[in-house]
Amino acid sequence: MSSMKQSILFLFVVFVCLLSSCSQTEEYTIQGTVSGVETDTLFLEKVELGKIEIVAYQVLKKNGKFSFSFPRAVEPHYVRLRLQQGVLYLVADSTETISVYSNKQTFGQADSIVGSAASKRMQSIVHYVAQTQRKMTASQDKYQRGKIVAQDFTEETTQLVRQLKDFLRKEVYQDTRSSVAYFALYQQINGYYVFNPYDKEDVKVYAAVATPLQVHYPQTARTKNIEDVVLKGMQRRKNAEDKLVREIVGKGFIDISLSTVQGVERSLSASLGRATIVDFSLFQSENSYAHTVLLQELYRVYASKGLRIYQVSFDDDAVFSVVAKQLPYTVVHDKKGLVSPLLQTYNISTLPTVFLLDKEGDIVARNVSLPLLEQSIQQLLEK
Repeated sequence: MSSMKQSILFLFVVFVCLLSSCSQTEEYTIQGTVSGVETDTLFLEKVELGKIEIVAYQVLKKNGKFSFSFPRAVEPHYVRLRLQQGVLYLVADSTETISVYSNKQTFGQADSIVGSAASKRMQSIVHYVAQTQRKMTASQDKYQRGKIVAQDFTEETTQLVRQLKDFLRKEVYQDTRSSVAYFALYQQINGYYVFNPYDKEDVKVYAAVATPLQVHYPQTARTKNIEDVVLKGMQRRKNAEDKLVREIVGKGFIDISLSTVQGVERSLSASLGRATIVDFSLFQSENSYAHTVLLQELYRVYASKGLRIYQVSFDDDAVFSVVAKQLPYTVVHDKKGLVSPLLQTYNISTLPTVFLLDKEGDIVARNVSLPLLEQSIQQLLEK
């Protein structure tokens, strides 16, 4: 009888353990406390492939306690908690319970995360990116107030992007299989991805993250997306390198007709002014931000006098749509990317490349320094 009781007890323990194990593998929980709240709403949002979706929310009571539970997926869950303007990014991968302790005033800035080392690293990435963004904004403000010249502004912002890229690259290579590596890969500054899949060095970082995803999560949308980015980036760069071998086409411009972000077809010939900058850019490139800010400044000063800017973007749809909406002049999209015949036609081997046209459409300058470009614009506008 004693033996039978022991057997029953053993089976009961096994059953309880199985239930406990099943519970741990089927559900994640994010819980914690936010002090200083009073009927504030805390949102839990899913972050996936550039999209943010609200999955749950709770109205916090004075004690600030909260708890969210959601089913375990095949691959790690990237989520964020949002309280008013503050956001905190988390990843649910191997740990079943993540605890967060924060304050309403500093939510997303000075939070304590328990139970997820990966989420702590993601928090440091978010803070570094935000710090870089603040420095770039300050540099732009100094330039616009005349405190620094264009060359210094370009050097400052380019250096900031390089430092950020170095920081993120180290986070990726620390463990390419980790959830943090994927998160680091898709960080943005001013709407631009820090890593450019068309750059021969950056595509190696994408490939380093893609390989373990292919092994561990071969059929997921996340893996298929990064595979597509790597393959397209490598192929487009190769095609571009094969084709960008042509001499200057002559003095007169060759017309271009492409769509704006609003879907309106705009031609270069119809956009000519007394002076026209034709700019070929890749917004995802390292020095694109500073370059585009300088174009905006030229447009602000000279647009009323007859300057027009016709900018051609070779970016993916997502990047083009974000950046183009912010610019005051004509921006069109070449969906063929870096294999576009336009690159051959205009003998473009580096991006950005700038042409300056007179009112007849003749090319009077190409890739000159900003002072010379501005001087040439002034001369054309005086005629």
